[in-house]
Amino acid sequence: MMKILSPLDSGAEVDLLIDAGAGEFYCGLLDERWHQRYPVMSMNRRPAGKGHFRTFPDLKEAVSRAHDRSVPVYFTLNEHYYTAEQYELLWKYIDGALEAGIDAFIVTDFGLIASLQDRNYQVPLHCSTGTTVFNRRSLSFFKELGVVNITLPRHLSVDELRSLSAHAHGLDLTVF
Repeated sequence: MMKILSPLDSGAEVDLLIDAGAGEFYCGLLDERWHQRYPVMSMNRRPAGKGHFRTFPDLKEAVSRAHDRSVPVYFTLNEHYYTAEQYELLWKYIDGALEAGIDAFIVTDFGLIASLQDRNYQVPLHCSTGTTVFNRRSLSFFKELGVVNITLPRHLSVDELRSLSAHAHGLDLTVF
């Protein structure tokens, strides 16, 4: 079954987007704590105001509305890397997202994927398209890290997508 994965940044959008066909949501959160310290870098590689909630209560309300309609919400942490200094704040965002009820994390940074596993977070991990998985060895690498879903790069041909799909044993693949 194919599902439409839609960005989300407001609880008011949930029902409208589901009624329009959205079957999954992804979002981030960008509040003043992050924006003041890192004004040129968001956590999910989207411009400020796009695909971001501003508060955890707003995120929790939207997740609840989506779950009432059986639609999962994924929290994006897909910058290509985070500095050691950023991890202190990042853990607060991760804990806040979990408290809000998110269903999975979409991650790009290999170090963050490993750190989430080391901290034993019990939430599925999805690889963002930014991880550039383009061969069966990279599929295996991320599967070994505990990833359950991989969004494949946009530039792959249909034949390359078919080949990866044939080697994705135990992984879900997503394409744009």
